[in-house]
Formats: sequence, structure tokens, C-alpha cells
Amino acid sequence: GLLNEKADTAQLFAHGCKVSILATEVAAAMNLVKQDVMHVGLIALLQDIGMVRVPDAIVNKTSPLTVEEFAEIRKHPLYSTELVITQSGIPRVVQDVIGQIHERLDGSGYPQGLKGDDIHSFAKIISVVDAYTAMISPRGYRPPMLSYHAVVALLRRAYHRLFDRDVVKTLIGCLSLDEALAVAEAPGRERRVDADLVFAVVQREQPGMA
Repeated sequence: GLLNEKADTAQLFAHGCKVSILATEVAAAMNLVKQDVMHVGLIALLQDIGMVRVPDAIVNKTSPLTVEEFAEIRKHPLYSTELVITQSGIPRVVQDVIGQIHERLDGSGYPQGLKGDDIHSFAKIISVVDAYTAMISPRGYRPPMLSYHAVVALLRRAYHRLFDRDVVKTLIGCLSLDEALAVAEAPGRERRVDADLVFAVVQREQPGMA
């Protein structure tokens, strides 16, 4: 299977599951058809599979990466594409999009430096969810960010044309109450946070960003 190239893949799989679940919810909230929602979920689940080909010494490093080590990390989308195209039954759209998750709207992403509409809409969704999930998760070199700080970071990146603003807003609307209560400042709200309220709160505290 795809995860058999390296023994220690639990964290990789756990991250993929978290991103897949939330990305699927965001895709559904953006009114994608059922098949497209399923494709988003599958791409999100597998998007970092290429990390199994990156040396453990780099993946598990707690100190800053060297230029050479970071260059190796940036190859993992290409590795992901190479891995999925060897598997039977993987839809073509998964093969085409899985390497685009780390692209950014302004062309500053990797591995191809794609811009704007050259980036598939599925990748635009998954990139936002992947970034949010990574920010609120602990890493060897930092503790997890609070949801509020992660949302502010996403809004800042959307403001600077790294992420799609509509996707960021939809993600905020999909956050659970426990995740986003502090963001919305609405202790009495039920089930889901009001994305417009979150934008209003962040704009008040971070002028020009929302």
C-alpha cells in the first residue's frame, strides 16, 4: 500500500484524516457535487503521502531546516504524484491535483509556482484546510496555535493573495464551536460559528485583514 514505504506513518495518516474530514465539510459547504466532495476528501487524505520518501532525519528535525533540507521537503508533492499514479483505481483528478496543495495564488508556492486559476479549485480548498490543521497541531519545534491565531493567520494570507478568501470564510463557518468559540466571542451560539461574525471580530482587532 501507499503507506508501507516507511514504518512510522501514524502521524502522517492522522494529519491526512483530519485534513480530509474538514476539507470534505468545506467542499460540501461550497456546494460541490457529491463526487467532487469525495475527490476532495481522497486528495486531502493522500496529499502528504510523498513525505514517506523524505528522510526521517529531515522530517523529525526540531531545529531549523537548512536550505538543502527545505528543498527536499518541497519535493514531497512530486513524490505524492509519483506514488498515486502507480496505484490502480486512483481517479485521474486525484493524480492531477495532489501535487498542487502547496501552490499559492500569488505564485509563491511549490513545486511549480502555479498562480490563480492555474491552481485547481480542489487544491485551493485543501491548501487552506491543510494549513489550518497544521497550525493548530503541535510540531516538534512549536506548540499548537490557538484557533483564533490560526484564523488570523489564514485571513492574513488570504489578504496577501496566498489563499482563496471564499475558502477561508467557508472554513471558518465549518469550525466546531469548541474550536472557534474564542474567535467568534459568542458563548451562546449553537453548533456552528457564524463566519461573518468571525470576520467582524478579526477585522476589528486586525484592521484591513478581513
